[in-house]
Amino acid sequence: MVALLWVLVGYILYPAMKTLTVSLTVDGAFSLARYGQLLTSGASLIVLENSILLGALTVVVCGIVGTSMAFLIHYFEFPCKDLVDKLLLLPVMLPGVIIVFSFVQLYGESGLVTKTLELVFGLEKAPYNFSGLPGILFVHAYTQYVYFYITVSIAIKHIDYSVIESARNLGATKTKVFTSIIWPFITPALITSSAVTFMTGIGSFTAPSIIGGGFKVLTTQILLSKANNYMDIAATQVIVLMFISLSFFFFFRWYEKKSTFSGSVKGV
Repeated sequence: MVALLWVLVGYILYPAMKTLTVSLTVDGAFSLARYGQLLTSGASLIVLENSILLGALTVVVCGIVGTSMAFLIHYFEFPCKDLVDKLLLLPVMLPGVIIVFSFVQLYGESGLVTKTLELVFGLEKAPYNFSGLPGILFVHAYTQYVYFYITVSIAIKHIDYSVIESARNLGATKTKVFTSIIWPFITPALITSSAVTFMTGIGSFTAPSIIGGGFKVLTTQILLSKANNYMDIAATQVIVLMFISLSFFFFFRWYEKKSTFSGSVKGV
């Protein structure tokens, strides 16, 4: 119990409260001035909107990729299924900075894939720009789809196939089976994955800092404030980022409780 309290207080509560105190203190007195400046500044609002947009689009892209992969691997049968399953978990084992630099070497302006396309099709310049929001989403799609893949895979493994068989015997189409049985069953997994992916997406630093270009997000701005010794501004940005993350997390959790689904069939 003492060890648990030490972790909760020393590593979570105290740093968070200390950061909050710094953001609310101006000249030794309580003040919301820094939050007012942050939420009324045009440049800061753009950064804030970019962070939320990045988190939301990361959820959409990773949800499509991860869920599709989970169904392909665990809902159908094909050779080398176990090997492919393990290969799809590789992004969990690789540090983000290595993945980003690997993608730059492949798809950057002088990357292997980019130069190959220019040579094959006789192009004078790269057919795409591997930077900004599209570049970040491309990297996030590879590094964060695993959250959806793992949770949806577990959900698929626990589907009661007797329910699907019963629905088919009663005349339900494949579409009806998916929308009325499979989709509600995997909904809790999708919601949990969305919450984790959103928080990871808006908290991403490596990809935005290396290939973000003019697309600024809160994580890169926090480091910039810290580097210029504006600790009060950095603390305010941290609290705003944490508030956005927790708000979406509790929203997803609330929606998950409303969408809990379980089904079974008893033989007689």
